[in-house]
Amino acid sequence: MTINSDNIHRHELIGLNVIISDVKTPSKVIKGRIIDETKNVFLISSNNKDVKIIKSKSNFNFKLSDEVTDIVGTSLVGRPEDRVKLKLLK
Repeated sequence: MTINSDNIHRHELIGLNVIISDVKTPSKVIKGRIIDETKNVFLISSNNKDVKIIKSKSNFNFKLSDEVTDIVGTSLVGRPEDRVKLKLLK
Protein backbone atom coordinates (compact mmCIF):
# COMPACT_ATOMS: atom_id res chain seq x y z
CA MET A 1 0.00 0.00 0.00
CA THR A 2 1.42 3.38 -1.03
CA ILE A 3 1.56 6.00 1.68
CA ASN A 4 -0.65 9.04 1.05
CA SER A 5 -2.61 11.65 2.99
CA ASP A 6 -5.60 9.31 3.43
CA ASN A 7 -3.66 6.46 5.05
CA ILE A 8 -0.63 8.13 6.65
CA HIS A 9 -1.93 7.31 10.16
CA ARG A 10 -1.64 3.60 9.38
CA HIS A 11 2.00 3.74 8.24
CA GLU A 12 5.39 3.79 9.87
CA LEU A 13 6.47 7.43 10.17
CA ILE A 14 10.12 6.84 11.02
CA GLY A 15 12.24 7.92 8.06
CA LEU A 16 9.77 10.47 6.69
CA ASN A 17 10.79 14.07 6.05
CA VAL A 18 8.73 16.48 8.09
CA ILE A 19 8.28 20.17 8.79
CA ILE A 20 7.03 20.90 12.29
CA SER A 21 5.37 24.06 13.52
CA ASP A 22 4.87 24.54 17.23
CA VAL A 23 1.27 25.37 18.13
CA LYS A 24 2.29 27.69 20.98
CA THR A 25 5.01 29.51 19.01
CA PRO A 26 4.14 29.38 15.29
CA SER A 27 7.35 31.18 14.35
CA LYS A 28 9.37 28.19 15.59
CA VAL A 29 9.68 25.80 12.63
CA ILE A 30 11.82 22.65 12.51
CA LYS A 31 12.65 20.71 9.35
CA GLY A 32 14.10 17.24 9.51
CA ARG A 33 13.61 13.49 9.39
CA ILE A 34 11.83 11.38 12.00
CA ILE A 35 14.34 8.98 13.55
CA ASP A 36 12.31 7.59 16.46
CA GLU A 37 8.79 7.67 17.87
CA THR A 38 7.20 7.03 21.25
CA LYS A 39 3.62 7.41 22.43
CA ASN A 40 3.89 11.19 22.89
CA VAL A 41 7.14 12.25 21.21
CA PHE A 42 8.90 12.26 17.84
CA LEU A 43 12.69 12.37 17.75
CA ILE A 44 13.69 14.48 14.74
CA SER A 45 17.13 14.75 13.18
CA SER A 46 17.49 18.40 12.14
CA ASN A 47 20.71 20.21 11.20
CA ASN A 48 22.88 17.46 12.74
CA LYS A 49 20.97 17.70 16.03
CA ASP A 50 18.34 15.43 17.51
CA VAL A 51 15.25 17.31 18.69
CA LYS A 52 12.36 15.90 20.73
CA ILE A 53 8.96 17.16 19.59
CA ILE A 54 5.80 16.62 21.63
CA LYS A 55 3.14 15.34 19.25
CA SER A 56 0.14 16.97 20.93
CA LYS A 57 1.67 20.46 20.85
CA SER A 58 2.71 20.56 17.20
CA ASN A 59 1.43 20.41 13.65
CA PHE A 60 3.22 18.26 11.09
CA ASN A 61 3.69 18.63 7.34
CA PHE A 62 4.85 15.30 5.93
CA LYS A 63 6.54 15.31 2.55
CA LEU A 64 5.34 12.23 0.72
CA SER A 65 6.44 11.11 -2.75
CA ASP A 66 3.91 13.21 -4.66
CA GLU A 67 2.31 15.49 -2.07
CA VAL A 68 2.64 17.28 1.23
CA THR A 69 0.07 16.43 3.88
CA ASP A 70 -0.76 18.41 7.01
CA ILE A 71 -1.51 16.46 10.19
CA VAL A 72 -2.55 17.81 13.59
CA GLY A 73 -0.29 16.28 16.21
CA THR A 74 -3.06 15.21 18.56
CA SER A 75 -4.21 12.69 15.94
CA LEU A 76 -0.78 11.01 16.11
CA VAL A 77 -0.65 10.60 19.89
CA GLY A 78 -0.46 6.94 20.84
CA ARG A 79 1.92 4.06 20.61
CA PRO A 80 3.04 3.62 17.00
CA GLU A 81 2.33 -0.11 17.05
CA ASP A 82 -1.26 0.57 18.15
CA ARG A 83 -1.81 3.48 15.77
CA VAL A 84 -1.06 1.41 12.67
CA LYS A 85 -3.72 -1.11 13.68
CA LEU A 86 -6.52 1.47 14.01
CA LYS A 87 -9.33 1.61 11.50
CA LEU A 88 -9.97 5.14 10.30
CA LEU A 89 -13.50 6.37 9.86
CA LYS A 90 -14.31 8.51 6.85
